[in-house]
Amino acid sequence: MSASPELVNCPSHMNTEHPCSRSEFAASGALYEFVLRSSRHGASGPVDGRLPVSFLVEPSYWQRSDGQDRRIAGTAIEFWQRLYLQYALNLYCAACRQIALAVDGSEEALRAADRHTRMLLDDCVGEARSLRGWSDRTGGWRYGDARSSLESCDGSAFFFGAICDRFHLIDPHTGASCFPPELGGARLSWNFFDPFLGENSWAALIGPLQVAHLKARGTALQPQCDEIRLARSLVPACLAMQSPVGGVYARPAASGHSQERLISNETNLTLYAGLTMLRQVMPDVPEFRGQLAEVDALRQGLRGYFRHYLGGSVAGELRFHACGAFLDGVFRPGKMANGQPAPFAADVHTWGMSILGVDEIDGLHGRGSCFRLWESVKRHTGFYPEGGPAAPLAGIGFSAGAGGEPVHDICSPEWTFGAINMCRILAAEYDAPGPNHDAGLAARLREDERSMLEGVATFEVSPDPDSRSRAFLYVNRIADTGFGWQALPVPSLCATAWAMMIQRGFNPFHLGGGSVSTGHGIP
Repeated sequence: MSASPELVNCPSHMNTEHPCSRSEFAASGALYEFVLRSSRHGASGPVDGRLPVSFLVEPSYWQRSDGQDRRIAGTAIEFWQRLYLQYALNLYCAACRQIALAVDGSEEALRAADRHTRMLLDDCVGEARSLRGWSDRTGGWRYGDARSSLESCDGSAFFFGAICDRFHLIDPHTGASCFPPELGGARLSWNFFDPFLGENSWAALIGPLQVAHLKARGTALQPQCDEIRLARSLVPACLAMQSPVGGVYARPAASGHSQERLISNETNLTLYAGLTMLRQVMPDVPEFRGQLAEVDALRQGLRGYFRHYLGGSVAGELRFHACGAFLDGVFRPGKMANGQPAPFAADVHTWGMSILGVDEIDGLHGRGSCFRLWESVKRHTGFYPEGGPAAPLAGIGFSAGAGGEPVHDICSPEWTFGAINMCRILAAEYDAPGPNHDAGLAARLREDERSMLEGVATFEVSPDPDSRSRAFLYVNRIADTGFGWQALPVPSLCATAWAMMIQRGFNPFHLGGGSVSTGHGIP
Protein backbone atom coordinates (compact mmCIF):
# COMPACT_ATOMS: atom_id res chain seq x y z
CA MET A 1 0.00 0.00 0.00
CA SER A 2 2.49 2.75 0.75
CA ALA A 3 6.10 3.50 1.34
CA SER A 4 7.93 4.68 4.41
CA PRO A 5 10.98 6.57 5.68
CA GLU A 6 14.46 5.24 5.32
CA LEU A 7 14.76 1.72 6.70
CA VAL A 8 15.76 1.51 10.33
CA ASN A 9 16.87 -1.73 11.99
CA CYS A 10 15.70 -3.73 8.97
CA PRO A 11 17.45 -6.79 7.51
CA SER A 12 20.00 -5.82 4.88
CA HIS A 13 18.31 -7.91 2.19
CA MET A 14 15.22 -5.74 2.57
CA ASN A 15 17.05 -2.43 2.33
CA THR A 16 16.27 -2.02 -1.35
CA GLU A 17 13.86 -0.21 -3.59
CA HIS A 18 12.73 -1.48 -6.93
CA PRO A 19 14.58 0.36 -9.71
CA CYS A 20 11.37 1.24 -11.55
CA SER A 21 9.49 2.70 -8.58
CA ARG A 22 11.35 5.48 -6.75
CA SER A 23 10.50 8.20 -9.31
CA GLU A 24 6.86 7.17 -9.60
CA PHE A 25 5.53 7.89 -6.09
CA ALA A 26 5.88 10.51 -3.39
CA ALA A 27 8.73 10.42 -0.91
CA SER A 28 8.32 7.23 1.08
CA GLY A 29 7.90 9.07 4.37
CA ALA A 30 4.67 10.70 3.19
CA LEU A 31 3.10 7.34 2.40
CA TYR A 32 4.36 5.90 5.67
CA GLU A 33 2.68 8.71 7.61
CA PHE A 34 -0.69 7.76 6.16
CA VAL A 35 -0.28 4.04 6.79
CA LEU A 36 0.95 4.50 10.35
CA ARG A 37 -1.57 7.11 11.45
CA SER A 38 -4.63 6.15 9.42
CA SER A 39 -7.64 6.54 11.70
CA ARG A 40 -11.20 7.76 11.64
CA HIS A 41 -11.40 11.37 10.46
CA GLY A 42 -11.57 13.63 13.49
CA ALA A 43 -10.40 10.96 15.93
CA SER A 44 -8.22 12.29 18.71
CA GLY A 45 -5.69 10.86 21.10
CA PRO A 46 -2.39 9.06 20.62
CA VAL A 47 -1.95 6.71 17.68
CA ASP A 48 -1.29 3.87 20.12
CA GLY A 49 -4.87 4.06 21.37
CA ARG A 50 -6.72 4.31 18.07
CA LEU A 51 -8.00 1.60 15.76
CA PRO A 52 -6.91 2.22 12.16
CA VAL A 53 -9.60 2.42 9.51
CA SER A 54 -9.57 1.19 5.93
CA PHE A 55 -10.52 4.56 4.41
CA LEU A 56 -9.98 8.20 5.31
CA VAL A 57 -12.95 10.26 4.16
CA GLU A 58 -13.10 13.98 4.89
CA PRO A 59 -16.60 15.21 5.87
CA SER A 60 -16.73 17.41 2.77
CA TYR A 61 -16.69 14.31 0.58
CA TRP A 62 -20.21 13.36 1.67
CA GLN A 63 -21.50 16.80 0.65
CA ARG A 64 -20.61 16.13 -2.98
CA SER A 65 -23.51 15.33 -5.27
CA ASP A 66 -21.38 12.61 -6.87
CA GLY A 67 -19.98 11.21 -3.61
CA GLN A 68 -22.25 8.16 -3.72
CA ASP A 69 -24.13 6.35 -6.43
CA ARG A 70 -27.49 8.04 -6.94
CA ARG A 71 -29.10 4.64 -7.48
CA ILE A 72 -28.80 3.89 -3.75
CA ALA A 73 -30.07 7.31 -2.57
CA GLY A 74 -32.71 6.99 0.13
CA THR A 75 -31.92 3.34 0.86
CA ALA A 76 -30.33 1.67 3.86
CA ILE A 77 -27.36 0.78 1.63
CA GLU A 78 -26.55 4.49 1.30
CA PHE A 79 -26.23 4.73 5.10
CA TRP A 80 -24.29 1.48 5.48
CA GLN A 81 -21.80 2.54 2.83
CA ARG A 82 -21.02 5.75 4.72
CA LEU A 83 -20.77 3.95 8.06
CA TYR A 84 -18.42 1.32 6.66
CA LEU A 85 -16.10 3.88 5.11
CA GLN A 86 -16.11 5.99 8.27
CA TYR A 87 -15.61 3.32 10.93
CA ALA A 88 -14.50 -0.07 9.53
CA LEU A 89 -11.14 -1.76 9.61
CA ASN A 90 -11.13 -4.59 7.10
CA LEU A 91 -8.70 -7.23 8.35
CA TYR A 92 -7.14 -7.65 4.92
CA CYS A 93 -6.31 -3.93 4.93
CA ALA A 94 -4.92 -4.28 8.44
CA ALA A 95 -2.64 -7.15 7.39
CA CYS A 96 -1.32 -5.14 4.44
CA ARG A 97 -0.62 -2.31 6.89
CA GLN A 98 1.24 -4.70 9.20
CA ILE A 99 3.48 -5.90 6.39
CA ALA A 100 4.22 -2.39 5.14
CA LEU A 101 5.13 -1.27 8.67
CA ALA A 102 7.35 -4.30 9.23
CA VAL A 103 9.14 -3.62 5.94
CA ASP A 104 9.81 -0.09 7.22
CA GLY A 105 11.34 -1.68 10.31
CA SER A 106 11.45 1.40 12.55
CA GLU A 107 10.68 0.96 16.23
CA GLU A 108 7.46 2.96 15.93
CA ALA A 109 6.30 0.92 12.92
CA LEU A 110 7.01 -2.43 14.57
CA ARG A 111 5.16 -1.37 17.72
CA ALA A 112 2.08 -0.63 15.62
CA ALA A 113 2.35 -3.98 13.81
CA ASP A 114 2.68 -5.80 17.14
CA ARG A 115 -0.34 -4.00 18.62
CA HIS A 116 -2.57 -5.34 15.90
CA THR A 117 -1.45 -8.94 16.47
CA ARG A 118 -2.04 -8.64 20.22
CA MET A 119 -5.50 -7.16 19.61
CA LEU A 120 -6.49 -10.19 17.53
CA LEU A 121 -5.14 -12.57 20.16
CA ASP A 122 -7.02 -10.68 22.88
CA ASP A 123 -10.21 -11.06 20.80
CA CYS A 124 -11.53 -7.61 21.66
CA VAL A 125 -11.11 -3.93 20.85
CA GLY A 126 -12.97 -0.99 22.35
CA GLU A 127 -16.66 -1.83 22.67
CA ALA A 128 -16.29 -5.01 20.59
CA ARG A 129 -16.01 -7.86 23.04
CA SER A 130 -15.46 -10.59 20.43
CA LEU A 131 -13.73 -10.43 17.07
CA ARG A 132 -14.25 -14.06 16.02
CA GLY A 133 -17.23 -16.08 14.84
CA TRP A 134 -17.38 -18.42 17.82
CA SER A 135 -20.01 -21.12 18.06
CA ASP A 136 -20.91 -20.11 21.62
CA ARG A 137 -21.21 -16.36 20.96
CA THR A 138 -23.37 -14.06 18.85
CA GLY A 139 -24.29 -15.80 15.61
CA GLY A 140 -23.64 -19.32 16.88
CA TRP A 141 -21.41 -20.10 13.90
CA ARG A 142 -20.92 -23.69 12.76
CA TYR A 143 -18.03 -24.81 10.58
CA GLY A 144 -18.06 -27.02 7.49
CA ASP A 145 -20.17 -29.93 6.35
CA ALA A 146 -19.92 -31.56 9.80
CA ARG A 147 -21.21 -28.32 11.41
CA SER A 148 -18.26 -28.34 13.82
CA SER A 149 -18.53 -26.24 16.95
CA LEU A 150 -15.56 -23.97 17.64
CA GLU A 151 -16.09 -22.37 21.01
CA SER A 152 -14.23 -19.48 22.58
CA CYS A 153 -12.40 -21.74 25.01
CA ASP A 154 -10.94 -23.72 22.10
CA GLY A 155 -8.94 -20.87 20.57
CA SER A 156 -9.86 -21.39 16.92
CA ALA A 157 -12.50 -19.66 14.82
CA PHE A 158 -12.57 -17.29 11.86
CA PHE A 159 -12.32 -13.56 12.57
CA PHE A 160 -15.07 -11.28 11.32
CA GLY A 161 -13.99 -9.77 8.01
CA ALA A 162 -14.27 -6.17 9.22
CA ILE A 163 -14.17 -4.85 12.77
CA CYS A 164 -15.04 -1.64 14.59
CA ASP A 165 -14.22 -0.40 18.09
CA ARG A 166 -17.62 1.27 18.53
CA PHE A 167 -21.12 -0.15 18.70
CA HIS A 168 -23.37 2.90 18.33
CA LEU A 169 -22.46 5.05 15.34
CA ILE A 170 -23.09 8.52 13.94
CA ASP A 171 -23.76 9.10 10.25
CA PRO A 172 -20.82 11.22 9.01
CA HIS A 173 -23.06 12.97 6.48
CA THR A 174 -26.19 13.85 8.45
CA GLY A 175 -24.93 13.59 12.04
CA ALA A 176 -27.90 11.34 12.81
CA SER A 177 -27.68 8.45 15.24
CA CYS A 178 -30.71 6.64 13.79
CA PHE A 179 -32.08 5.67 10.43
CA PRO A 180 -34.77 8.07 9.18
CA PRO A 181 -38.39 7.09 9.98
CA GLU A 182 -39.02 5.92 6.41
CA LEU A 183 -36.23 3.34 6.90
CA GLY A 184 -37.49 2.16 10.26
CA GLY A 185 -35.79 4.64 12.61
CA ALA A 186 -33.51 2.04 14.23
CA ARG A 187 -30.33 3.09 16.03
CA LEU A 188 -27.24 3.13 13.81
CA SER A 189 -25.12 0.31 15.21
CA TRP A 190 -22.13 -1.65 13.99
CA ASN A 191 -23.22 -4.58 11.87
CA PHE A 192 -20.99 -7.63 12.30
CA PHE A 193 -19.53 -8.74 8.99
CA ASP A 194 -19.36 -12.43 8.20
CA PRO A 195 -16.17 -14.34 9.05
CA PHE A 196 -14.69 -14.72 5.55
CA LEU A 197 -11.75 -17.01 4.79
CA GLY A 198 -9.97 -14.38 2.69
CA GLU A 199 -9.57 -11.80 5.43
CA ASN A 200 -8.55 -14.57 7.84
CA SER A 201 -5.81 -15.83 5.54
CA TRP A 202 -4.26 -12.37 5.61
CA ALA A 203 -5.05 -11.48 9.23
CA ALA A 204 -3.93 -14.69 10.94
CA LEU A 205 -1.31 -16.01 8.51
CA ILE A 206 0.22 -13.74 5.87
CA GLY A 207 0.35 -10.50 7.85
CA PRO A 208 1.67 -11.76 11.20
CA LEU A 209 4.06 -14.31 9.69
CA GLN A 210 5.69 -11.67 7.49
CA VAL A 211 6.02 -9.43 10.55
CA ALA A 212 7.57 -12.22 12.62
CA HIS A 213 10.02 -13.13 9.85
CA LEU A 214 11.16 -9.55 9.35
CA LYS A 215 11.57 -8.96 13.09
CA ALA A 216 13.58 -12.17 13.49
CA ARG A 217 16.21 -10.97 10.95
CA GLY A 218 17.18 -14.46 9.91
CA THR A 219 17.06 -16.12 13.34
CA ALA A 220 14.68 -18.96 14.21
CA LEU A 221 11.20 -17.93 15.32
CA GLN A 222 10.18 -18.72 18.88
CA PRO A 223 7.28 -21.23 19.04
CA GLN A 224 5.31 -19.09 21.48
CA CYS A 225 5.75 -15.74 19.79
CA ASP A 226 2.46 -13.92 19.27
CA GLU A 227 2.55 -14.19 15.49
CA ILE A 228 3.08 -17.97 15.49
CA ARG A 229 0.35 -18.45 18.10
CA LEU A 230 -2.07 -16.46 15.96
CA ALA A 231 -1.18 -18.34 12.76
CA ARG A 232 -1.49 -21.76 14.36
CA SER A 233 -4.85 -20.85 15.88
CA LEU A 234 -6.48 -20.71 12.44
CA VAL A 235 -5.57 -24.26 11.40
CA PRO A 236 -8.42 -26.17 13.18
CA ALA A 237 -11.05 -23.85 11.68
CA CYS A 238 -9.59 -24.32 8.19
CA LEU A 239 -9.57 -28.11 8.62
CA ALA A 240 -13.22 -28.02 9.66
CA MET A 241 -14.05 -25.97 6.56
CA GLN A 242 -12.15 -28.08 4.03
CA SER A 243 -14.47 -29.53 1.38
CA PRO A 244 -14.37 -33.00 -0.24
CA VAL A 245 -12.58 -31.52 -3.30
CA GLY A 246 -9.80 -29.95 -1.19
CA GLY A 247 -10.85 -26.31 -1.36
CA VAL A 248 -11.94 -24.53 1.81
CA TYR A 249 -15.40 -23.00 2.06
CA ALA A 250 -15.65 -19.21 2.00
CA ARG A 251 -17.46 -18.72 5.32
CA PRO A 252 -19.08 -20.71 8.12
CA ALA A 253 -22.83 -20.84 8.69
CA ALA A 254 -24.66 -18.70 11.22
CA SER A 255 -27.06 -20.37 13.64
CA GLY A 256 -30.08 -21.81 11.87
CA HIS A 257 -28.41 -21.82 8.44
CA SER A 258 -26.78 -24.63 6.47
CA GLN A 259 -23.19 -24.48 5.27
CA GLU A 260 -22.89 -22.51 2.04
CA ARG A 261 -20.81 -24.82 -0.13
CA LEU A 262 -19.07 -22.05 -2.06
CA ILE A 263 -15.30 -22.08 -2.64
CA SER A 264 -13.75 -18.70 -3.42
CA ASN A 265 -10.56 -19.19 -5.41
CA GLU A 266 -8.95 -15.89 -4.41
CA THR A 267 -9.33 -16.75 -0.73
CA ASN A 268 -8.06 -20.31 -1.20
CA LEU A 269 -5.01 -19.02 -3.04
CA THR A 270 -4.15 -16.64 -0.20
CA LEU A 271 -4.80 -19.42 2.32
CA TYR A 272 -2.29 -21.57 0.43
CA ALA A 273 0.25 -18.74 0.53
CA GLY A 274 -0.27 -18.27 4.27
CA LEU A 275 -0.07 -22.00 5.04
CA THR A 276 3.10 -22.26 2.96
CA MET A 277 4.67 -19.53 5.09
CA LEU A 278 3.58 -21.34 8.24
CA ARG A 279 5.03 -24.58 6.85
CA GLN A 280 8.36 -22.83 6.27
CA VAL A 281 8.73 -21.87 9.94
CA MET A 282 7.55 -25.21 11.37
CA PRO A 283 10.32 -27.79 10.62
CA ASP A 284 12.72 -28.86 13.36
CA VAL A 285 10.65 -27.24 16.12
CA PRO A 286 9.33 -29.98 18.45
CA GLU A 287 6.32 -27.92 19.49
CA PHE A 288 5.10 -27.82 15.87
CA ARG A 289 5.32 -31.51 14.98
CA GLY A 290 1.78 -32.34 16.05
CA GLN A 291 0.31 -29.72 13.75
CA LEU A 292 2.70 -30.25 10.85
CA ALA A 293 0.60 -33.09 9.42
CA GLU A 294 -2.53 -30.92 9.58
CA VAL A 295 -0.86 -28.09 7.68
CA ASP A 296 0.48 -30.54 5.11
CA ALA A 297 -2.99 -32.04 4.65
CA LEU A 298 -4.50 -28.63 4.05
CA ARG A 299 -1.79 -27.63 1.56
CA GLN A 300 -2.00 -30.97 -0.28
CA GLY A 301 -5.77 -30.63 -0.58
CA LEU A 302 -5.47 -27.08 -1.88
CA ARG A 303 -2.84 -28.02 -4.46
CA GLY A 304 -5.04 -30.81 -5.76
CA TYR A 305 -8.00 -28.46 -5.89
CA PHE A 306 -6.06 -25.86 -7.90
CA ARG A 307 -4.82 -28.44 -10.39
CA HIS A 308 -8.31 -29.79 -11.03
CA TYR A 309 -10.61 -26.81 -10.64
CA LEU A 310 -8.84 -23.42 -10.73
CA GLY A 311 -8.26 -23.09 -14.49
CA GLY A 312 -10.52 -23.87 -17.40
CA SER A 313 -11.68 -22.81 -20.82
CA VAL A 314 -14.32 -20.08 -20.79
CA ALA A 315 -15.56 -18.56 -24.05
CA GLY A 316 -12.62 -20.15 -25.83
CA GLU A 317 -9.84 -18.78 -23.61
CA LEU A 318 -7.93 -20.10 -20.62
CA ARG A 319 -9.11 -18.40 -17.40
CA PHE A 320 -8.96 -18.85 -13.68
CA HIS A 321 -12.46 -19.30 -12.29
CA ALA A 322 -13.44 -16.84 -9.58
CA CYS A 323 -15.11 -19.58 -7.55
CA GLY A 324 -16.95 -22.85 -7.65
CA ALA A 325 -19.86 -24.37 -5.74
CA PHE A 326 -21.48 -27.67 -4.92
CA LEU A 327 -24.84 -27.75 -6.69
CA ASP A 328 -27.07 -30.81 -6.13
CA GLY A 329 -24.10 -32.50 -4.52
CA VAL A 330 -21.76 -32.03 -7.50
CA PHE A 331 -18.92 -29.50 -7.54
CA ARG A 332 -19.23 -27.01 -10.40
CA PRO A 333 -16.15 -24.89 -11.11
CA GLY A 334 -16.98 -21.40 -12.35
CA LYS A 335 -20.41 -21.34 -10.68
CA MET A 336 -21.66 -19.27 -7.77
CA ALA A 337 -23.77 -20.68 -4.95
CA ASN A 338 -26.96 -19.64 -6.81
CA GLY A 339 -25.88 -21.56 -9.90
CA GLN A 340 -25.11 -18.48 -11.97
CA PRO A 341 -21.78 -18.18 -13.84
CA ALA A 342 -19.12 -16.42 -11.80
CA PRO A 343 -17.82 -13.07 -13.11
CA PHE A 344 -14.31 -12.61 -14.45
CA ALA A 345 -12.07 -11.76 -11.47
CA ALA A 346 -8.83 -9.91 -12.24
CA ASP A 347 -7.28 -10.52 -8.82
CA VAL A 348 -7.78 -14.29 -8.95
CA HIS A 349 -5.47 -14.20 -11.96
CA THR A 350 -2.86 -11.75 -10.68
CA TRP A 351 -2.70 -13.15 -7.16
CA GLY A 352 -3.03 -16.73 -8.43
CA MET A 353 -0.03 -16.41 -10.73
CA SER A 354 1.96 -14.59 -8.01
CA ILE A 355 1.32 -17.52 -5.67
CA LEU A 356 1.48 -20.58 -7.96
CA GLY A 357 4.11 -19.29 -10.39
CA VAL A 358 5.28 -20.15 -13.89
CA ASP A 359 6.54 -23.69 -13.27
CA GLU A 360 3.22 -24.82 -11.79
CA ILE A 361 0.85 -23.05 -14.19
CA ASP A 362 2.80 -23.46 -17.43
CA GLY A 363 3.59 -27.04 -16.47
CA LEU A 364 -0.14 -27.75 -16.15
CA HIS A 365 -1.59 -25.67 -18.99
CA GLY A 366 1.30 -25.39 -21.45
CA ARG A 367 4.29 -23.17 -22.08
CA GLY A 368 3.48 -19.46 -21.89
CA SER A 369 0.16 -19.98 -20.08
CA CYS A 370 0.89 -17.38 -17.42
CA PHE A 371 1.44 -14.77 -20.07
CA ARG A 372 -1.77 -15.77 -21.88
CA LEU A 373 -3.71 -15.46 -18.61
CA TRP A 374 -2.26 -11.98 -18.10
CA GLU A 375 -3.29 -11.01 -21.63
CA SER A 376 -6.85 -12.06 -20.72
CA VAL A 377 -6.78 -9.83 -17.65
CA LYS A 378 -5.74 -6.87 -19.80
CA ARG A 379 -8.34 -7.68 -22.42
CA HIS A 380 -11.19 -7.76 -19.86
CA THR A 381 -10.14 -5.21 -17.22
CA GLY A 382 -7.12 -3.25 -18.47
CA PHE A 383 -7.27 0.51 -17.76
CA TYR A 384 -6.52 2.54 -20.90
CA PRO A 385 -7.31 6.24 -20.25
CA GLU A 386 -5.67 7.34 -23.50
CA GLY A 387 -7.83 5.47 -25.97
CA GLY A 388 -8.29 1.73 -25.68
CA PRO A 389 -6.09 -1.38 -25.63
CA ALA A 390 -3.77 0.00 -28.31
CA ALA A 391 -2.62 2.66 -25.78
CA PRO A 392 -0.13 1.94 -22.97
CA LEU A 393 -1.60 -0.06 -20.08
CA ALA A 394 -2.14 2.24 -17.08
CA GLY A 395 -3.58 -0.23 -14.58
CA ILE A 396 -6.36 -2.76 -14.12
CA GLY A 397 -9.90 -2.73 -12.79
CA PHE A 398 -11.97 -5.36 -11.03
CA SER A 399 -13.98 -7.35 -13.54
CA ALA A 400 -15.66 -7.39 -16.93
CA GLY A 401 -19.08 -5.77 -17.34
CA ALA A 402 -22.36 -7.37 -16.33
CA GLY A 403 -22.74 -8.84 -19.80
CA GLY A 404 -19.12 -9.97 -20.01
CA GLU A 405 -18.05 -6.95 -22.04
CA PRO A 406 -14.56 -5.45 -21.40
CA VAL A 407 -14.32 -2.51 -18.98
CA HIS A 408 -11.41 -0.17 -19.73
CA ASP A 409 -12.26 3.02 -17.78
CA ILE A 410 -11.91 1.73 -14.21
CA CYS A 411 -8.61 1.60 -12.32
CA SER A 412 -8.13 0.20 -8.84
CA PRO A 413 -4.68 1.19 -7.55
CA GLU A 414 -4.79 -1.68 -5.06
CA TRP A 415 -5.53 -4.29 -7.75
CA THR A 416 -3.01 -2.60 -10.04
CA PHE A 417 -0.26 -2.93 -7.44
CA GLY A 418 -1.12 -6.64 -7.23
CA ALA A 419 -0.71 -6.84 -11.00
CA ILE A 420 2.64 -5.02 -10.84
CA ASN A 421 3.81 -7.51 -8.23
CA MET A 422 2.70 -10.35 -10.51
CA CYS A 423 4.57 -8.89 -13.51
CA ARG A 424 7.78 -8.77 -11.48
CA ILE A 425 7.40 -12.38 -10.34
CA LEU A 426 6.52 -13.79 -13.76
CA ALA A 427 9.30 -11.81 -15.46
CA ALA A 428 11.87 -13.18 -12.99
CA GLU A 429 10.61 -16.74 -13.44
CA TYR A 430 10.46 -16.53 -17.27
CA ASP A 431 14.00 -15.15 -17.18
CA ALA A 432 15.25 -18.10 -15.12
CA PRO A 433 16.93 -21.05 -16.86
CA GLY A 434 14.71 -24.05 -17.40
CA PRO A 435 11.97 -25.47 -19.62
CA ASN A 436 9.81 -22.32 -19.33
CA HIS A 437 12.57 -19.79 -20.01
CA ASP A 438 11.38 -17.03 -22.37
CA ALA A 439 13.27 -13.73 -22.29
CA GLY A 440 10.80 -12.18 -24.72
CA LEU A 441 7.82 -12.74 -22.41
CA ALA A 442 9.86 -11.44 -19.46
CA ALA A 443 10.60 -8.22 -21.36
CA ARG A 444 6.94 -7.69 -22.25
CA LEU A 445 5.90 -8.21 -18.63
CA ARG A 446 8.45 -5.64 -17.47
CA GLU A 447 7.09 -3.15 -20.00
CA ASP A 448 3.59 -3.63 -18.54
CA GLU A 449 5.07 -3.13 -15.09
CA ARG A 450 6.63 0.17 -16.10
CA SER A 451 3.50 1.52 -17.79
CA MET A 452 1.31 0.58 -14.81
CA LEU A 453 3.70 2.28 -12.39
CA GLU A 454 3.35 5.46 -14.42
CA GLY A 455 -0.41 5.15 -14.70
CA VAL A 456 -1.18 4.39 -11.06
CA ALA A 457 0.97 7.30 -9.84
CA THR A 458 -1.76 9.68 -11.02
CA PHE A 459 -4.03 8.43 -8.21
CA GLU A 460 -1.77 9.52 -5.37
CA VAL A 461 -3.41 12.30 -3.33
CA SER A 462 -3.02 14.46 -0.22
CA PRO A 463 -5.69 12.96 2.05
CA ASP A 464 -5.52 15.62 4.75
CA PRO A 465 -4.54 19.27 4.13
CA ASP A 466 -3.22 19.51 7.69
CA SER A 467 -0.82 16.59 7.25
CA ARG A 468 2.23 15.90 5.12
CA SER A 469 0.95 12.39 4.39
CA ARG A 470 0.15 11.04 0.95
CA ALA A 471 -2.20 8.20 0.02
CA PHE A 472 -3.63 6.33 -2.93
CA LEU A 473 -7.29 6.33 -3.88
CA TYR A 474 -9.04 2.99 -3.82
CA VAL A 475 -10.50 3.49 -7.31
CA ASN A 476 -10.58 6.28 -9.89
CA ARG A 477 -14.39 6.62 -9.85
CA ILE A 478 -17.46 5.04 -8.27
CA ALA A 479 -17.49 1.50 -9.60
CA ASP A 480 -19.47 -1.68 -9.14
CA THR A 481 -16.82 -4.31 -8.65
CA GLY A 482 -18.95 -7.21 -9.89
CA PHE A 483 -18.61 -9.01 -6.55
CA GLY A 484 -21.46 -7.53 -4.54
CA TRP A 485 -19.83 -4.35 -3.28
CA GLN A 486 -19.23 -0.88 -4.65
CA ALA A 487 -15.89 0.94 -4.63
CA LEU A 488 -15.57 4.69 -3.97
CA PRO A 489 -12.69 7.02 -4.97
CA VAL A 490 -11.41 7.77 -1.46
CA PRO A 491 -7.97 7.44 0.21
CA SER A 492 -7.34 3.78 0.96
CA LEU A 493 -5.20 2.10 3.61
CA CYS A 494 -4.72 -1.11 1.63
CA ALA A 495 -3.88 0.69 -1.63
CA THR A 496 -1.31 2.86 0.15
CA ALA A 497 0.22 -0.09 2.01
CA TRP A 498 0.51 -1.98 -1.29
CA ALA A 499 2.30 1.07 -2.73
CA MET A 500 4.80 0.82 0.12
CA MET A 501 5.45 -2.82 -0.67
CA ILE A 502 5.80 -2.17 -4.39
CA GLN A 503 8.14 0.76 -3.80
CA ARG A 504 10.39 -1.46 -1.68
CA GLY A 505 10.16 -4.45 -4.04
CA PHE A 506 8.47 -6.58 -1.37
CA ASN A 507 6.30 -9.48 -2.51
CA PRO A 508 3.78 -10.16 0.30
CA PHE A 509 3.03 -13.69 -0.94
CA HIS A 510 6.58 -14.96 -0.34
CA LEU A 511 7.99 -15.19 3.19
CA GLY A 512 10.48 -12.34 3.52
CA GLY A 513 9.51 -10.81 0.16
CA GLY A 514 11.46 -11.82 -2.92
CA SER A 515 10.69 -11.83 -6.63
CA VAL A 516 9.51 -15.43 -6.94
CA SER A 517 6.16 -17.11 -6.41
CA THR A 518 5.02 -18.42 -3.02
CA GLY A 519 5.84 -22.07 -3.56
CA HIS A 520 8.98 -21.62 -5.67
CA GLY A 521 11.44 -24.23 -4.46
CA ILE A 522 9.17 -25.34 -1.60
CA PRO A 523 7.75 -28.91 -1.64
